[in-house]
Amino acid sequence: MEGRKVAVDADRIFRTLMGESAWEEHLACERAHEEDAARFATMTDAQLAEEAARYLRNCRPCEWPRGTPVYDAVMAHVIVPEMIARLRD
Repeated sequence: MEGRKVAVDADRIFRTLMGESAWEEHLACERAHEEDAARFATMTDAQLAEEAARYLRNCRPCEWPRGTPVYDAVMAHVIVPEMIARLRD
């Protein structure tokens, strides 16, 4: 129960520091995230692969070129395309 009290206190503190409109925007983003997570969780592999490919095409280009040994480049140029290909199989 102590953990929940700390979380409630943290929410109250952040709400106070952020201001009411920023807090409401934060809550709207949290709701949108939960809705997205629920929607993607119900997709078939094929649907998820198509959505992932669409989202990847519409993302801001990775600032790191292929082969650069940084997490962002490996995710954008290797891991995500490989995951999409496996989902499509």
